[in-house]
Amino acid sequence: MKKLSDFQKANLKLAAELLCEDSTTLVKVEKALSLVKGISPKAEKYLSSSIEIIAKINKISEGAVVELSAQNLPEQTKTQKHRKKINPPFNYQS
Repeated sequence: MKKLSDFQKANLKLAAELLCEDSTTLVKVEKALSLVKGISPKAEKYLSSSIEIIAKINKISEGAVVELSAQNLPEQTKTQKHRKKINPPFNYQS
């Protein structure tokens, strides 16, 4: 097991304190994830997938569902690649 530096230990402690508060928001979770980043290569995989999920949640809450759908279109054939390319990102915020 890799020995953690004092800085890494402090970051882990701060992240735990953020997440153990009475209420937790996505902003707090993002901050905690950024504090923990770089400590373990094995944990990086989980951190990056968590960050992607939070980004998707934020897009949904902003109303960018069409943009999310367009990002997930397949790109296996020339027609599919063209279809994905011509779908402009929508922004429904006023």
